[in-house]
Amino acid sequence: MSILYGDSLEVVPKLPQQYHAVITSPPYWGKLDYGLGDDQLGLESHPRDYLRNLGAILEKCQQKTLPGGALILNIGDTWNNYSPIRGRLSEAKGSH
Repeated sequence: MSILYGDSLEVVPKLPQQYHAVITSPPYWGKLDYGLGDDQLGLESHPRDYLRNLGAILEKCQQKTLPGGALILNIGDTWNNYSPIRGRLSEAKGSH
């Protein structure tokens, strides 16, 4: 087992093989600034942009998952400023 650190769009394509399972727990939208610059996943100004960027990463991960393998994405409920993120996403959905 390996834990890789870096920009997923750069690291994942360089993996030397395909895997039976790829597990990822990406940053949640609007939750934390990890201090990695303005273009880090989760700091997008709109959830639509977050989902677009997350989709690009998941495409790369899917390419490294063997046929019949599992791509496991952990995105759970979370809270920010005492309100559920889910509510903020619903509100933002109506403002596109």
